[in-house]
Amino acid sequence: MAAPARPFSSLLFLCLLLLIPPLLFSFAEHLREDPELQQCRRRCQQEEGSRGERQLRECERTCEEAAWRRQSEREEREREREPGGGGAWEKLQQCRKHCREEHGEEEGPQLRRCQQWCQERYREEREEQEREGEGEGRRREQEERNPYYFGEESFAHTARTEHGRFKVLQKFSRRSELLRGIERYRLAVLEAEPSAFALPSHWDAEEILYVVKGRGVVTMLHGCEEGAEQGRESHEISEGDVLWVPAGTNTYLVNTDKNQRLHVAMVLKTISTIPGEYREFFGVGGRDPESFFRVFSNEILEAAFNTRREKLERVFGQHQQGAIVKASEEQIREMRRGASEEGGGGGIWPFGGGERNKPYKLLKKKPSHSNQHGRMYEVDQDEYKQLCELDLDVSLANVTAGSMIAPSYNSKATKLVLVTSGDGYIEMACPHLSRRQQGADHYVKVRSKVSPGTVFVIPPGHPVVIVAASGGENLQVLCFGLHARGNRKYFLAGKNSVLRNLQREAGELSLGVPWKEAKEVLDSQTEAVFLKGPEQGRKGEGGERTTTLPEYSILDAASF
Repeated sequence: MAAPARPFSSLLFLCLLLLIPPLLFSFAEHLREDPELQQCRRRCQQEEGSRGERQLRECERTCEEAAWRRQSEREEREREREPGGGGAWEKLQQCRKHCREEHGEEEGPQLRRCQQWCQERYREEREEQEREGEGEGRRREQEERNPYYFGEESFAHTARTEHGRFKVLQKFSRRSELLRGIERYRLAVLEAEPSAFALPSHWDAEEILYVVKGRGVVTMLHGCEEGAEQGRESHEISEGDVLWVPAGTNTYLVNTDKNQRLHVAMVLKTISTIPGEYREFFGVGGRDPESFFRVFSNEILEAAFNTRREKLERVFGQHQQGAIVKASEEQIREMRRGASEEGGGGGIWPFGGGERNKPYKLLKKKPSHSNQHGRMYEVDQDEYKQLCELDLDVSLANVTAGSMIAPSYNSKATKLVLVTSGDGYIEMACPHLSRRQQGADHYVKVRSKVSPGTVFVIPPGHPVVIVAASGGENLQVLCFGLHARGNRKYFLAGKNSVLRNLQREAGELSLGVPWKEAKEVLDSQTEAVFLKGPEQGRKGEGGERTTTLPEYSILDAASF
């Protein structure tokens, strides 16, 4: 029986041919830098008098082929020397194999052009790897000193078009062994331009999303056993909404605003056998994003859809605009039709009661803490049951410029802090980064400047302070608490400080000073949770403002 035709191979190869000319131009530019090629060409031109124009072209083509072979050999040697180049090398071999399958094994102009295109793609990928590797030693040194801070360069784009982008933070265990306890979690950000539409897909991961700003509609598909309407649920989402997307649920999203970007942060809890690994699966799509239907045999697809191959190729082979595209006003209007605007205090679907999975309106609830220095909104697993699926809690803190969140620590949860607006810095006491001195462990101060898009990880038990820079906008931080079931937050300064509950005798024995003196210090701060920050200064004698130095601790001078 004849082997089945490879689906879409002709269409794919035509697309490759359209890309070859500009890449060949780039490859030619690279060859111009080869001194041996230049010398060979000069010899051809010097002998032009004894040869015709045709012989000159043949001579120059021989020079270029030799230069191409030298470049291939050099890159192969580099691949053997340098670890990490295997991925690009394997792609190169697959590309060359495709060229031979399409043009035959015999050397010819078409095969040579196709292989040159493969070589150029390989060179571009290797150059990108080298750019990413620049300063790697310096970055590693910084990461060893502070493995808890992630700048925007720590995100990788998995989808990017002119209408939006989706980026994922690197695996936590890749940064440091200290973060291996949260390696099943990933942090991601979606930015959708006005009227953008994110194509339907499903993930092998549980997801909790938070709408940082903007508004849109999220639609989840559950099957058609009871008809299309019953098998589909759509929700209006806006700033402050928390929503659970179950693993494996086909989901799509549209930005319904004509002017404002939709910004969504999300935590994924992976269910893969490899901790921290997840994949996004597109059934719809075509070439970009690739539909997973394209890898199935033609006879399988024809039988499954009861449709001829030609129609299947048209349906699953046309889209090539990427995973995020622009929707028309009419399309957006139809997708909004029937979307639920309800949110609230924790829809319990599918835990019983027949209610759907509704967004939780975090910013519509009363702040858990509020004063002139800031506001905090929190939701836990008791209020929004769906958080149990990922063992999460979610909070948003808005810190007034120049103010700070009092020193505190969490009993069980690891906090992922994503800065959504404003600037400031975070200080944390860490025992894991210290060097042993005279047989005893010492704490290390971990300090990081933070700005929009940066991430800071706060492990359980680690005392931490978050400070908003003065003179600018408020610092707003979104916190996802991982392993949050049963977590408690303990404040170490302020009116609700746990240290205020010390017994007199325990305080005197612990601090080595009379309790009256210690009590004056512990009771001096009259605010709770949100406090005046160090940059606002203190009032000295006579009401004069004294300057504070955030980098220095008075406890350092006392050898604490």
